[in-house]
Amino acid sequence: MRHYNLFDVDGVISGSVLYTVLIVLFALLAEGLFEPIAASLATNFGAQADTGQFIFVGLLAALAIPVQAYLRPKVDHLFFRDRNTIARL
Repeated sequence: MRHYNLFDVDGVISGSVLYTVLIVLFALLAEGLFEPIAASLATNFGAQADTGQFIFVGLLAALAIPVQAYLRPKVDHLFFRDRNTIARL
């Protein structure tokens, strides 16, 4: 029973789709919106702008893990409805 999902291509595809969307979303938000805010906050607290941006991007990356755990079942349901139907039987 160890190799039950060994070649589960659906799981690989849904994971790839989810991580790609999250990376693009976080990159756009970080570059366009959060990076200037983090830079200005860092300079207000007396630190360099680059340091504030680095810390803030690290926090965004840490936030990606719980967001992925929340979105993964929704993506699986969206792309692989048949698998969910079979699992309920």
